[in-house]
Amino acid sequence: MTVSTPAGAVAEAKDHVENVVREASPLVRALARLGFVAKGVVYIIVGALALGAPFSRGGSTTDERGALRTILHQPFGRTMLVVAGVGLAGYCVWRMIQAFFDPEHVRHDAKGFGRRAARFVSGVTYGALAFTAWQMVFRGEQGGSGRTQDWTATLMSKPAGPWLVGIAGVVIIGVGGWQLYRAWTSKLGDKLMLDRWGARMRDWIITFGRVGYAARGVIFCMMGGFLLVAADRNNPQEAKGAAEAMRHVEGLSYGAWLLAAIAAGLIAYGLFQLVEARYRRIDVS
Repeated sequence: MTVSTPAGAVAEAKDHVENVVREASPLVRALARLGFVAKGVVYIIVGALALGAPFSRGGSTTDERGALRTILHQPFGRTMLVVAGVGLAGYCVWRMIQAFFDPEHVRHDAKGFGRRAARFVSGVTYGALAFTAWQMVFRGEQGGSGRTQDWTATLMSKPAGPWLVGIAGVVIIGVGGWQLYRAWTSKLGDKLMLDRWGARMRDWIITFGRVGYAARGVIFCMMGGFLLVAADRNNPQEAKGAAEAMRHVEGLSYGAWLLAAIAAGLIAYGLFQLVEARYRRIDVS
């Protein structure tokens, strides 16, 4: 009779899960690609609406949830949201696989741990966005609630609330700084299979990616900064999400042009996501 130790049971369970993931690899890859498409469409909508705002062309500043609401109002909007929700959920699953099973074999050091942690956070973020899409499918617009000021107020009501909000602000600024760092230094083409394209087109694709990451980095840094202000003043109304941050930019000197630059960057990021949907090398097992 073989007695299974706790360590052996854990290893056996891990092997079983890895086998399940390996068998489901084709489906996970397909859903991840659909998730890239959903991300791309969302960011193109956010950028396009923001691009029209400063020049009075029917635009408005919004965020990912606002983009989902825009999709909801289109013909066959609920059907498109179902597809987007499935894709975003698939993207979430792929990110979790990256975080926990490390199919890309990142280095086992602080940098590697940071990359896996970032993928976990990305999975949680887009899982929440997928949940929002499904809420809107079944409950309409009211399913997309969750303003930045609301959760900031909830956090501030807890013991040491302002400190928690301040920590959240620092983390978000860190995320923004990482996006800016990636825009400047990362080899964005390493995981893209672009051999069929000429060198000039590949350069354009990578440039679009860099501009997109830079625009996201600026927005994240602004959101984190506003959270620090909210924490310092103990006032949740000072907190701003992506839409409010872009609206703040619009009110600055030369704000219309600054907002247009950020909006164009978000559109570039969305287009880059569509390229990734088609040409990204997706490792699952």
